[in-house]
Amino acid sequence: MSSRPKKQIGPTAEIFSSVFINFIKANIVKEIGLFDERYYIYGEEVDLGFRSFRAGYKMMVTSEAKVWHHHNWSPKNKKQYYFSYFYINRAKFLYFMKYKLYKPLIIVLIKELLLFPSKIKWSIKTADLKLLKFYYLGFLHGVLNKQNKSSIIFE
Repeated sequence: MSSRPKKQIGPTAEIFSSVFINFIKANIVKEIGLFDERYYIYGEEVDLGFRSFRAGYKMMVTSEAKVWHHHNWSPKNKKQYYFSYFYINRAKFLYFMKYKLYKPLIIVLIKELLLFPSKIKWSIKTADLKLLKFYYLGFLHGVLNKQNKSSIIFE
């Protein structure tokens, strides 16, 4: 067992990640509620964490826990990339809009605009140019507050 200390964290608007594994006590869930279904997939863990923090609970992060989660991230599985990046980006902006985090929202939009040339290279290397369509469509749907499962066909 490692002697590294666990880190206590709080909410942040500038950093958004959707790769959390949560262990939460039932009494806390009763108080703050379950996952927000508006996200559908990706981002609901961040929202739950933020609500628990606002309710006065502490969150802990450890690098000692190990979780295996399989996705087929092969270059041939382009639909997985389209689907995932759409929902990850949409969730980010749904979160910003839900909590009225307009300054971080604007910062992210400016960064994306400045990084657009590198995003073109990234999308070609990762899947194809169509990935950019779903990547930025996720932003648009988040800003427009489109929630739940999308009717988009990821092809």
